[in-house]
Amino acid sequence: MRPAHRLPRPVTNRDPQRGSIIVIVAALSIILVGVAGLAIDGGEITIQYRAAQNAADASALAAAIQVTNGSTESVATQRANIVAAENQVTSSDLTLTYYNSSGIVTSVSNEVASVSASVRHTFSTLFLPIMGIDTSTVSTTATATLSQSSACVICLMDPSASGALSATANAGLNVKGGDVQVNSSSATALQVTSNGSLSVSGGGIDVKGGDTGSSLAQINPTPTLGATTVSDPYASVPVPVVVGTQTCCAATLNPGIYTNLVVSGNTSVTMNPGTYVVTNSFAVTGNGSLVGHDVTIYLACADYPTPCTSGQAGAKLTLSGNGTVNLSPPSYGTYQGMTIFSDRNNTSPITVGGNGETRFLGSLYALSAAANLSGNGLGDSLDSRIIVDKMTVSGNASLDIQFSGSGNYQVPNSLTLTV
Repeated sequence: MRPAHRLPRPVTNRDPQRGSIIVIVAALSIILVGVAGLAIDGGEITIQYRAAQNAADASALAAAIQVTNGSTESVATQRANIVAAENQVTSSDLTLTYYNSSGIVTSVSNEVASVSASVRHTFSTLFLPIMGIDTSTVSTTATATLSQSSACVICLMDPSASGALSATANAGLNVKGGDVQVNSSSATALQVTSNGSLSVSGGGIDVKGGDTGSSLAQINPTPTLGATTVSDPYASVPVPVVVGTQTCCAATLNPGIYTNLVVSGNTSVTMNPGTYVVTNSFAVTGNGSLVGHDVTIYLACADYPTPCTSGQAGAKLTLSGNGTVNLSPPSYGTYQGMTIFSDRNNTSPITVGGNGETRFLGSLYALSAAANLSGNGLGDSLDSRIIVDKMTVSGNASLDIQFSGSGNYQVPNSLTLTV
């Protein structure tokens, strides 16, 4: 039997199933491109975020380091911008904020307790414009917390003395570049009377106790009373170990141990660089002159190297008459920035008076000694941090300190970075 004849299948111009596949493939292609875009641009976002975080970290630390080294906020910000650029972030994307210990924005560098660096960076995407996303932005912040030593330029450590800081008669105390700190809790801890004056710029006047009886019109800025006391900023400085007995006073002196280092009459003496220990008296009187650069003078007791006992009077420092004194500290080493260092128990006073000229660079550290400044014996070239028990400025003395910090003993600071 012959098979039944089958008509051929009709041929059409379009296959509905085939058209559906094209639509699906097109849709999937868009999705795949989007997924690829997300993957690629997502990776780029991660890279940009890490770069921004690195820039924030480095900038916060750079600014904090500058501040702890005595730089102004402006200088610190300039350095932070350079560091940010090295991490591919422009200054327009970086914001620096400086805070004090209370979390309040401050413009005073020696009050800075933390530096916050914020980076907000916008960049072009690679594939996401297909989905209408042309740019992406990353934001990040890092904070460097500082553990700075006390900001005081004049640090008066007596806990209870009346007149721990006293300016009387025509005496003036003018400080630029830091705080005046009075630790005494006495109601009369600060005494500015008669024609005396106290002026501080670039810092404040912090008094634990009061200023009863002071001529407040002659004090600028207004003192902060009830302030927190500060601990000894130089408590960690080691006592010098010096050997070799020397005798004063030739025209040129060498480091060593002196019972007396007294320059009198019309004698002119030059001190070679190094550490000098004096156990009885360090003085410049009459018309004598003393020049010493890269020197540290340690005021000890008679039994040195045995320390002074509590309340013991050791070597005293006296600068009087019409003499000239020009002293500066070592520029490197253990006592870099330290010019006068008194045994911490030595109660013998630091006395500057007469009509001489004193040019002094570096820290003066006499924790248990009173500083008595009088007459016309102070020049205008003091860049010094003074840490003493208490201070009296009297007569026609004018003590002008323009503190830069760089020439003084620097206490190591610590930095903690948080993100």
